[in-house]
Amino acid sequence: MASSSSTKPNPDNGTIVTVTQHEFNQFHKIDRILFTRLVVSLDRDPGEAMKVVAYLVWLEKMSKDFRLVSKLLHWPDPSLNDLANEAILALNCVESDHFTYDVNIICVLPLTQSVTQKCITIRYLHENRVSIIRAVTKIINDVCLRAFPDIVQEIQHEKEQKLMNNSVGNIFEKFIYYNPPQAIGIVPQRIRIALSQDEIFDDANELLRSIDKERMNNIVPPDDRTIFMTFSKGYPISEAELRDYFSRRFGDVIEGIYMQEVPLMEQPLYARLVVRSNAINVIDVFLEGTGKVKFCINGKHVWARKYVRKSPSPSPSPSPSPGRVAFM
Repeated sequence: MASSSSTKPNPDNGTIVTVTQHEFNQFHKIDRILFTRLVVSLDRDPGEAMKVVAYLVWLEKMSKDFRLVSKLLHWPDPSLNDLANEAILALNCVESDHFTYDVNIICVLPLTQSVTQKCITIRYLHENRVSIIRAVTKIINDVCLRAFPDIVQEIQHEKEQKLMNNSVGNIFEKFIYYNPPQAIGIVPQRIRIALSQDEIFDDANELLRSIDKERMNNIVPPDDRTIFMTFSKGYPISEAELRDYFSRRFGDVIEGIYMQEVPLMEQPLYARLVVRSNAINVIDVFLEGTGKVKFCINGKHVWARKYVRKSPSPSPSPSPSPGRVAFM
């Protein structure tokens, strides 16, 4: 159990600064919510979840994108679970002295590459395993083992209560489906706001209530649920590669993929991917609330944005023929 307070030297004047456990938890609020989702919503082992959070925090520092972890709070559970699986694969790689993977593998971590915008491969992780293990272990010791014990205790307490009385409500069941829409988030960047543990759960519930159910259930026109993608010339990407990439990341969400029609032996340079009406939120998650994203499929870069249909140019009105009356 972490102590209720700790002391750290102030680098500005050399004085000792006391940090209470409450203040420490407040500072690591984003990490605490992510850990709770991994353990409760995704039912992952707490020890494994600590390692996953530490690895993701390391990715955030390595990529110098200090909103990386906070962006993950907006991911639906299946996508977050897939990213956690990639994290475990990466950690197993760096913890092994032997490289047991196919030397020809280039992109085996598509979600990791997507969130970091860097071509991180299994080979890169293994070659830098010593420094990565050192960094992840430090994050586990300095952050996870201090910020998460009360959450683990609360989860254990709830499980014991359910065993004793199945009618006792479990506060964590509110996290079973956690898929907040874009632009509504707990701390939009990695700046922590002073909130208590109860307020953390209140914030999460507020996010849950803010999901636009009507938008999810109603039929949405295809143009409003289409991603437009462009490819680099000389690096052809097939429909099968697109389908595999999105299916592994988001599941069965594709309604159709429409490649550019080109003559035989020529390379399509763009494609439109239409998602199902009940999966339209995938577009916001994939584009991360931005106008355009760049990602990697099998080592080939792809640019993607929300599809916007071009309005047809209005045809000039014909002049009325001589001797005729033009009816308006």
